[in-house]
Amino acid sequence: MKKRLCVSIYLLGVSLFVLFMPVQAQLNCSVPSGSYATIQAAINDASCTTIIVSNGTFTENLVINRDVTIIGQGAGLTVIDGGNTARSVEVQSGATVTLQNLTVTNGNSGAANGGGIINNGTSLTLNRVTVSNSTGNIGGGVYNAAGTLNIQNSTISGNNATLRGGGVGNDTGVVNITSSTLDNNVSATIGGGVFSLQGTVFVTNSTISNNQANRGGGLFNDLGSTTVTHSTLTGNSASNSGGAVYNAHNNSLTISNSILANSVSGDDCGGGQTDSTVTTLGFNIVESIGRNCGFSAMASDQVGVDPVLDGALASNGGPTQTFALLAGSPAIDAISAGQSGCTAGSSTDQRGAVRAGGTNRGGSACDIGAYEANLSESPTAVSLTTFSVRPNPFPVSMLLVLFLTGVGQIVWQRRHKRYH
Repeated sequence: MKKRLCVSIYLLGVSLFVLFMPVQAQLNCSVPSGSYATIQAAINDASCTTIIVSNGTFTENLVINRDVTIIGQGAGLTVIDGGNTARSVEVQSGATVTLQNLTVTNGNSGAANGGGIINNGTSLTLNRVTVSNSTGNIGGGVYNAAGTLNIQNSTISGNNATLRGGGVGNDTGVVNITSSTLDNNVSATIGGGVFSLQGTVFVTNSTISNNQANRGGGLFNDLGSTTVTHSTLTGNSASNSGGAVYNAHNNSLTISNSILANSVSGDDCGGGQTDSTVTTLGFNIVESIGRNCGFSAMASDQVGVDPVLDGALASNGGPTQTFALLAGSPAIDAISAGQSGCTAGSSTDQRGAVRAGGTNRGGSACDIGAYEANLSESPTAVSLTTFSVRPNPFPVSMLLVLFLTGVGQIVWQRRHKRYH
């Protein structure tokens, strides 16, 4: 009896130990620090759920095999440099990963896919990240292999694909591009900015510009679906067809509130087969339509029209660069209030600026494309003050007149009075 009682007490003690055993704490780990000289060292410690990386350039080729968030100090401050010898970042299957406030650059995957970053069948979010100057077979900047890739407030620029997808390559996965810019990426064959095969792509409030390919300078879609909303595709180049968009084979393209224009070579919209469909939801500007594009304009669409954009990408506010609409652009106030993407007080542009709702020249209409203009009707002169410069002999009075132009520019005049 005593023996049985002792065994029972022992088992109870073991149970209580297991019940009250402390759970391993989730940690924010800093790099570099005494424990983690490199980012990879922090990744290798499973207790580091969030890794805070300081300013500096870290020449590493990261392999991530677990859930983790890696946060830098800003895209211009924290840099993961692949050294141009291997891929910069590999995200392995089963991991859910967020990269934030940093730059990934100088990756080179050689004959493999994903020069800068590869996402292998899992979930990867890039938030305020720049991916640049990287080279790979498919997806010079980023390759998404049957996973979910979220690109938010980010820039994909200056990447090169030796086969397809200079900026982004997508194979049977889902890509969400939101409030981001894909610029100056090059593909040797198709899809300068984005290449997607049997996948799903959403481009929202984003800019795809100055990318180059044989077909689909901006975007190449094959055997899948692509939805482009409130975005600007401009200045892209395709030596064959589809400077902005190429709708290839047995797929669908849905476009609304967007600009396809100013392709350096190739029409703005082209296609390879007649079995692909283009659905317009209206309020688009498509400057030129090529063979097998499949675009059939609605009354609210504008075809063969120059959108009158600024000549270059610029920092117009927000985390990414955009093309501003110039005065007289047919995109300004083209979307009537209440239409999809033009809801007072809640709709925003790529920069995060509020669309409509009385913010644009007192009206409630919205602009086509990624950028919402805010142009003043006319400058207003405001006399602020008159003052004298002392001590004498400086008998000068100045009157400053400020002309508030409505776009953040201030012009001043100086008037002199001389006393005798």
